[in-house]
Amino acid sequence: MRTVWRVEEELGHAVKQGDVLALVDAAEVGRAKTEILQAAAQVDVKEKTFDRIKASTEKGLRTQAELLEAEASLREARGRLSSAEQALINLGLPVRAADLAALPEEKRA
Repeated sequence: MRTVWRVEEELGHAVKQGDVLALVDAAEVGRAKTEILQAAAQVDVKEKTFDRIKASTEKGLRTQAELLEAEASLREARGRLSSAEQALINLGLPVRAADLAALPEEKRA
């Protein structure tokens, strides 16, 4: 169930395509937002881990198998992030993780 949180326009006012008419409080939007934030954080961690393992592998300190595992883990995290982005798009909120990353931390929550 969705609940109207705030109405931006009044009955009879002229509007154009793209105008915000109302804000809807929806639990699924909250879940999707949480998912994209968590997925973006995981991609960040997996990228750093991959870079660290790659550098160690080049120095002979890690095996090729460890590098491949880190690469697969990074691909999986990126897939989860892509799915989270798509979930928001499906809800009519075309938000990308890159857009969120540009926001200050207090605006992301």
